[in-house]
Amino acid sequence: MQDTKGVLIDLDGVVHQRGAAIAGSIEAIARLRQLNLDFRFVTNTTRVPLRLIAAQLATIGVIAEPSHVFTPSLAARTHIKDHDLDP
Repeated sequence: MQDTKGVLIDLDGVVHQRGAAIAGSIEAIARLRQLNLDFRFVTNTTRVPLRLIAAQLATIGVIAEPSHVFTPSLAARTHIKDHDLDP
């Protein structure tokens, strides 16, 4: 892991499923924190606000800042802004 600069972690089916943590996921995230390795969460969810996704993660024991969760909507908005596009 010496050359690893960061990790992207999918949420649904990797960290949780149907509102419950998947076995080992909480421990794996804790280990990344112990290693001081940067990580972010990604999801294909488009209808749930980032703050709610972070709140749902907290209910299973994962503390995540909303700014550390990336969705397709956020990616599209960022691309439009970064390229000065007019949707």
